[in-house]
Amino acid sequence: MAQVNASPPPSNRIQAAATGPAPSLLLSLFLLALLPRLALALVFLHQPIGLDDMFQYDMLGRSLAAGRGYRWYQREDVARLRPYLDRYYGIDLPTEEVPADGYPTAFRAPGYPLFLAGLYKAFGLQDRIAVVRLVQSVLGALLAPLAALLAHRLRLSAQATRLAGISLALYPILWMYPVGLASENTFIPLLVVSALALLSAGERPGALETTLAGLALGAATLTRGALAPFLPVAALWLWRRSGLRQATLLTVVVSAVLAPWILRNSLFLGRPAFVENSIGYNLFVGYHPQGDGGFVTQVAVIPVSIMDDGERDRWTTQQALGFIREDPMRALSLNLRRLAYFWGPEDR
Repeated sequence: MAQVNASPPPSNRIQAAATGPAPSLLLSLFLLALLPRLALALVFLHQPIGLDDMFQYDMLGRSLAAGRGYRWYQREDVARLRPYLDRYYGIDLPTEEVPADGYPTAFRAPGYPLFLAGLYKAFGLQDRIAVVRLVQSVLGALLAPLAALLAHRLRLSAQATRLAGISLALYPILWMYPVGLASENTFIPLLVVSALALLSAGERPGALETTLAGLALGAATLTRGALAPFLPVAALWLWRRSGLRQATLLTVVVSAVLAPWILRNSLFLGRPAFVENSIGYNLFVGYHPQGDGGFVTQVAVIPVSIMDDGERDRWTTQQALGFIREDPMRALSLNLRRLAYFWGPEDR
C-alpha cells in the first residue's frame, strides 16, 4: 500500500514561512506583555516623578506643549528644585535670575520630549503623568510582538520566534520603564521598528521600503543620539544587499530627518553640534574621581548649576580630560567596570 506523505510540499512550507507569525500569536504576546506593564502603571498611576531625568523631560514636554520652544528649568521649576539640591548636594540655583520661560537647551535629543508634548497637548496637563504611563504601557507591550516579527524576519525557527516574544513580554526590567518618564519608552520600540524596516528594504529593494527604513532610523536617532554610529553601518549593509541607489536613498532620508535639529543646535551653540549636547557631561560623570564606572548621583548633579549648555559642555569636557590625564590607569579600569555594568543586572 502506498504511504501518504502528510507534510506539505516545499512550496507550501516556504509560503507559510513568508506569511510570518499568526495574528493570534502576535495578539497573545501583546496581551501577555501588556498585563504586567499595565498593572504596574496602575499601581504607580498618580505617584510623582523623580526630580532627575524624568523632571527634565517633563519640563521640555511642557514647554513644547505651551508653544514656548525647547526650554527647560523655568523659574517655577527651579524654585521647586532649589530646596532639594541645596539640602542634599549643597547646590544653590539662583531662582531670581532664571527667566520665567526657562533656558533654551540642546542637551537632550528632542524625540521623547516631542512625544510627551503631543500627549500633553492632546490630554492636558492635569493628569499628564498618568496618561503617559498608560500610553507607555501599550508601547512597551508592543515590543513582544515586534520581537517575534523580528525573529521571524531573521529566519529563526517558529519556537525561537515565540520565545523571543515571550522573553520581551516577561522581562521584568522592561515592566518598569512605562512607570517613568524615560526616552527608552519610545527609543526601544523605534529601534526594533527600524531593524524590521531595514531588513524589509534589504529583502525587497524599493523606494517605499527604503524611505520607511530611513524615517524609522532618523526618528530613533532623534530620540537617542547614541544610535548615530550605527547609521553608516546600516547604509553599508543596504549597499551590499540592494545596491548603491538604495543606500544613498537611506542616507538622504535619515539626513533629512536629522538635519533641521542639527542645524538648530549648531546655530544655538555657535559651533557644529549633533542632536544632543551631552558628551562632555557623560565624560565628566564617567571619569570623575568619585565615580565608579556607573551613574553616581552625587557626581551627576555637580554641573546642574551651569545653565548655559555650551559653557557646561566646555567645562565638563575639560574636567573629564583632566581626570583622564591625571590617572590614565584608573580611567582604563573605569572603562572595564563600565563594561561589567553593561552586562550586569540593572539594580537602580
